[in-house]
Amino acid sequence: MGKYANKVDEIIQDYNFGSCLESVKKLTEEAEDATVVLVLKAIKKGKLNLTAQEVNDNDIDWAGMINCLAARVWKQSPQTQIISDKKFRNSLDNFRDKRNLSHHRKTAKQLRDLEQQYPEAMHQGIRVLRELVKLKNQLK
Repeated sequence: MGKYANKVDEIIQDYNFGSCLESVKKLTEEAEDATVVLVLKAIKKGKLNLTAQEVNDNDIDWAGMINCLAARVWKQSPQTQIISDKKFRNSLDNFRDKRNLSHHRKTAKQLRDLEQQYPEAMHQGIRVLRELVKLKNQLK
């Protein structure tokens, strides 16, 4: 997992000590960071029709970056499709939504149901992060 290994270990440790929701949120932040790193490397290699300025100025959000990485055409111009696996693209998009697991008050049953999502979210986040790092390392 490259530069994310130590951070992921810390997040897992926090999760195991009971900070489940906070750990999931931290893992989504790491996945978002890995997406930005992948996008910036792809831009530098001339693979995407985005500019580093657009990314650094937050002119494109995480969902937009995912869409751009999965698109063959962006801004009416052909580009390299970095994420070609639809399952991974959907998994990444689904995991992006995990950071909003508990923004609203919940009933006791909703909280129990929510707590059952934490382990899967952690596994999904680690898989997503691993794949993003792999894609970044494959860019030539």
